[in-house]
Amino acid sequence: MMMTRKCEHCGDKFLAYPNRKGTTGTYPRFCSRKCYTASRREQAMATIKIPDRFWIDHLERALPTPTDIGDFKNHVLIRRDDPAIGELLDDAEHYAHPSGPDSAPRGVIASAKATVRAIRNVIGWDDACPAIKALQR
Repeated sequence: MMMTRKCEHCGDKFLAYPNRKGTTGTYPRFCSRKCYTASRREQAMATIKIPDRFWIDHLERALPTPTDIGDFKNHVLIRRDDPAIGELLDDAEHYAHPSGPDSAPRGVIASAKATVRAIRNVIGWDDACPAIKALQR
């Protein structure tokens, strides 16, 4: 059974055949492999994968924290445009700075440095101080 669908990426109409046998099958959402790949690339550009140790520490201190949209074993996936990402980055830079807190566990400090790298690799290193730019890889 054929069906006319609208591509979720480019908006073009295309003829879709069910992916499974019978009439209850699911229909493709994209008109071509190119549109599917472009859509996945846009999704990946809209998210940031950060270590969960510093994210959990930040959350436990009741500070504004970006919501997680996906969990991995040791990482959290957050949206790039989350309004609380600035607060998380400021706090991570404070922990990652050489003159940062000495009483924090080494794992939290290492996770803060990795968080700074992950966020800065997406939003840019232009406005970072020289001590933070030293974390750049």
